[in-house]
Amino acid sequence: RRPPRSTLSSSAAASDVYKRQVAPGCNPKIIDLAKKNNLLFSPGICSPTDIEISLDYGCNVLKFFPAENSGGIKYLDSINNPYKHLNLNYIPLGGINISNVKNYLDSNLILAVGNPILDPSP
Repeated sequence: RRPPRSTLSSSAAASDVYKRQVAPGCNPKIIDLAKKNNLLFSPGICSPTDIEISLDYGCNVLKFFPAENSGGIKYLDSINNPYKHLNLNYIPLGGINISNVKNYLDSNLILAVGNPILDPSP
């Protein structure tokens, strides 16, 4: 039986010490809740609109989800292009595996990659 899903889930971003909460989408209510609780938080983005909402709430490290199903690093590069001057960082999750993780890690946009070991399929 699966454990209950929570709105916020943990993700180690850059090291074991650097803990960040992430969400699958960009919900202003959840961003506000994270801020009120002093959480390091990355809303999920998949479009320029999601990026704009995240920026309005002061977020500059964003979860890119679902990464591979959305078009991978090429898609992320294209939607980030108008925001290059802001030096945003991303944590891609979803479909990252051993055969495509290097594509993400080679990008200056990527702070960390989520779950490459947990998804062994090529």
